[in-house]
Amino acid sequence: HYSPYTIWKVMNKTPIFILFICIIISGASLLWWRQRKKKEALLGITHLKNGNYRIKDILFNVKEQTLASEDKDIKVSTLPHELLLMFLNANDHKVAKKDIKNQFWLKHTDPTSNMTSTVNRLNKILKDINGTYSIITDPKNEETYVFISDSDYSPVTSVSPPASL
Repeated sequence: HYSPYTIWKVMNKTPIFILFICIIISGASLLWWRQRKKKEALLGITHLKNGNYRIKDILFNVKEQTLASEDKDIKVSTLPHELLLMFLNANDHKVAKKDIKNQFWLKHTDPTSNMTSTVNRLNKILKDINGTYSIITDPKNEETYVFISDSDYSPVTSVSPPASL
């Protein structure tokens, strides 16, 4: 007569541990994905199947480089277009300033001034299209910009250049 635990004692437990780890990783990934979708829903951002984005009542047409609302259609120049894409694809819609500089002005002598100018141009476009979104310096991290709905923070319409300029 065998104990019920005999099978447990003699079997290889590696597959069970691997399955357990896979379940934990899958669960954590699902929680992360749901949290991100919830944040995007609060901000009103939807990545459409055709590659475009809906940002509440704004349609961002990636191929045509346009932002369209009910009453306006604005052509977005290349740098602000690429910068907006960077924010929409970034985790929590936050991008480090050094990443922006490295992406667009890696070998330029004054990348900070160019970055500030491009962010200001994008903010002007966002204000012109409907005035409810902007890019600001993250209040929690001075070295990061964040794409926000103006209802989340007090409105910011321009980015100040650093004091060293």
